[in-house]
Amino acid sequence: MEEFKQRRAQEYAKNTNHTVSGVTVNRALITLSLLYERAAKDEIYTGRNPVRGVKFFPEPKRQRILAFEEQERYLKHASKTLRDIMVLMTEMGFRPQDLLQLEVQNVDLPAGLLHLWPFPAAGTARKDGKTAAARRSIPITKDMMPILERRLERATKLKTRWVFPSPRNPQKHIVALGKTHRETLLKAGITDRVRLYDLRHTGLTRLHEAGVDELTLKAIAGHARLQTTARYVRIGDVAKDEAVRRLEEYKKAHAS
Repeated sequence: MEEFKQRRAQEYAKNTNHTVSGVTVNRALITLSLLYERAAKDEIYTGRNPVRGVKFFPEPKRQRILAFEEQERYLKHASKTLRDIMVLMTEMGFRPQDLLQLEVQNVDLPAGLLHLWPFPAAGTARKDGKTAAARRSIPITKDMMPILERRLERATKLKTRWVFPSPRNPQKHIVALGKTHRETLLKAGITDRVRLYDLRHTGLTRLHEAGVDELTLKAIAGHARLQTTARYVRIGDVAKDEAVRRLEEYKKAHAS
């Protein structure tokens, strides 16, 4: 497996004159690891997962947290759908797929909850790839409520089960928003690299800076491990300034 890693790293990326990135190699290793784990689960393979112990290439930290001012500019240029997605993601740190595959039946407005990736009813297809931690219920905030009310009303008119149905075929959900997201960034004058997934990082970071403890944040994010949550959250200047303020108050209270 180590030989595969090194050989893959020496291959050239398609239609380019440079080798593939370490990130690309790492994704190949992760895919292989999942295949071996699935084979072991199905009792097709009984040996040790050969990917274990192989050191992955270092990956650059690409988290980009949007400022509130940048968010306002983004919202001014975003489509209605993208605007709704952004507000929801930056409110509670949803994954894009949490929302794009959200079904009407899993939105409980009276209880003020979104039920994400619940187990399907008997006889219906299961959404694979979701851990127990990903199956969670998230409170609906004040800013989320009017968006969801409007989305449910529209879903009723279109007779679709999806909160975010495809504009071409309402019986299917939207699959991706990457192109629209990039176009909106340019219109908003945000020229550095901001992935759609960074809206999730932004939401989780804001929750952390608002004082949400790590265990609660882990449950909201749908992470299986606390270490994963720690990687998602960037400690910003606001949190650092608050730490200094608390330190000064602590010292003042304990000064002789």
